[in-house]
Amino acid sequence: MTKNSLIRLWVLLIVSLPAIITGCDSGDIYPEDKAANGIDVDVAASFKFTHIDAFPENYKIVFGSFNDDSSYPISSKVIAKPSANEEVSVSLANIPESTTYLALYLVQEHSNYKIYPFYIYPINNMPQEDFEIPLQNIDLAMFGRVQKQVFSQCLQCHGGSGFAAAGLHLTEGRSHADLVDITALHNPDKMRISPGNIQNSYLMDILKGEALENQHSSLSSLKDDDIVLVEQWIKGGAKSE
Repeated sequence: MTKNSLIRLWVLLIVSLPAIITGCDSGDIYPEDKAANGIDVDVAASFKFTHIDAFPENYKIVFGSFNDDSSYPISSKVIAKPSANEEVSVSLANIPESTTYLALYLVQEHSNYKIYPFYIYPINNMPQEDFEIPLQNIDLAMFGRVQKQVFSQCLQCHGGSGFAAAGLHLTEGRSHADLVDITALHNPDKMRISPGNIQNSYLMDILKGEALENQHSSLSSLKDDDIVLVEQWIKGGAKSE
């Protein structure tokens, strides 16, 4: 190698050295310290469920981090069906900075689209240390869940567009008053919903395809979970909240 070649090689090494050093100091090689951004925070929570028969199989219950602007969890863990009176403990690691609330949520089985919140823990300011949410008692057969999970599938014919077949509105804010202790139009011997009495609740005949089947072809979209949920809600007294 000639003297001129050696000089050119040294010049090339000197020019390249800053770029090499810069590359080694970037986050591309060494991961960024999460604690420096205030997101290395874990949360633990505990839940106990009542009306365990209404625990879903065709939907999911997740504990997760959420943002007000999204219809899906940012991060989440699926809750497995517990035994009766079993306390369920779950944790989330490294809560994302964009989290505005933590929640126990009913979501669609495959898409994780939000359906109904059983419990919400607001995050107004991101905690700087790991923390724990105390035990929460969760009623799986709340009317709010019935509205969001079941009645939302019936709105095309029952009030969603202004028209309400049989005078039955299943829209939010009106469905409970139109159902509970109201005589069934097509079967005066029964109530639309008779609190605590499934056999006397005409809505159950319809949901199970035992009455007015030819007028409710859309019921094919219902899942077994939907029918069980309504049954459990009625057994619990068909309360409005």
